[in-house]
Amino acid sequence: MAHLFPNIKQKFFNSDGEPLAGGLLYSYVAGTTTLQATYTDASAVTPNPNPVVLDANGEANIWIGPGAYKFQLTDADDAVQWTVDNVSHIDANYITAAMIKDGEVTSAKLAANVLSADAVGRSKMAEGFLSADAAGRAKMAPGYITRQKLAPVEVLSSDPASLSILSFDYVDVPTLFVTITTTGKPVFVGLTPAAPEDPAYIGASTSVVGFYRAQFRLMRATTVISTVWVAAYNTNEFNTSTYVPPGSLWCLLPVAAGTHTFKVQIAGGVPANAEALVSNCKLIAYEIG
Repeated sequence: MAHLFPNIKQKFFNSDGEPLAGGLLYSYVAGTTTLQATYTDASAVTPNPNPVVLDANGEANIWIGPGAYKFQLTDADDAVQWTVDNVSHIDANYITAAMIKDGEVTSAKLAANVLSADAVGRSKMAEGFLSADAAGRAKMAPGYITRQKLAPVEVLSSDPASLSILSFDYVDVPTLFVTITTTGKPVFVGLTPAAPEDPAYIGASTSVVGFYRAQFRLMRATTVISTVWVAAYNTNEFNTSTYVPPGSLWCLLPVAAGTHTFKVQIAGGVPANAEALVSNCKLIAYEIG
């Protein structure tokens, strides 16, 4: 990518377009009459005299610092040619609070040198924050983004659940419940294996000839949010079972910001004589986004 060639040596002219030989360039803090140094080279070690005296070609080496300047150019007899205020240069490595426009990110919102290349400024940028001090972190109200606030919101039920019932009425499965506090983004809720090395499933089992199904459902408080049926078909009066992965029972749903409780209920035979099975499962709730 190409760039415009910079003005590497400053040259000044009088009103007739002639080089301003012996001209004087005064530099001040922007908006004031307080002298502010310019420099002889990019190292900013050696300041120019103030005013800078132009050579016979009306030229001088003038490097400015990070602050804002006011410049006044005069001829050799100190007659003012022009005055320009609020002159500044922002390079890729130096942004100060004073340079940031009010109404966007203001100097009041930033500690001095928080966004700068110097060691002091970098030390103030604590991990995940725009301020290293506790007071600064406390000012980051909900709605702002911190690394801590971006951490996933996830809740896993405490103990593995294994249960078998014949009852036609739905019953809660002990331990298959979670409570999660969300920020208003969608939530995934579902069954997951309690441990990768142990068989985990939900299923139906019957020893009676016929077609039967067991029922499994996810609840948010008292509201059904997902239902799965698992069928068992017996043709010979021997015990027949059907198993499916725990992940067969799940739901992704929008929820308002707040605290929500989810649980699993199961019911046996439809019609009678089917046993509902849960083995080595846990319930997980996970906020998406």
